[in-house]
Amino acid sequence: MKSVVWCQEESKNQGTWNFVMELLLGIVKVPAVLHYVGPQATASTAPDYRSMHIARQGKYLHAAIDE
Repeated sequence: MKSVVWCQEESKNQGTWNFVMELLLGIVKVPAVLHYVGPQATASTAPDYRSMHIARQGKYLHAAIDE
């Protein structure tokens, strides 16, 4: 099955996902599946520490590539 992955470093509610999701749903046709990869919705824009940010970015990039 084909999949289209949207990956962003901003939280789900703070990046462009909410805007682009509706556009992509009009383009991505079954049997392809649309996936979001990135931080879940939060009130904070970023973790407190640079090392946490770098680790989190790596985690999401690997997840997007593995999709």
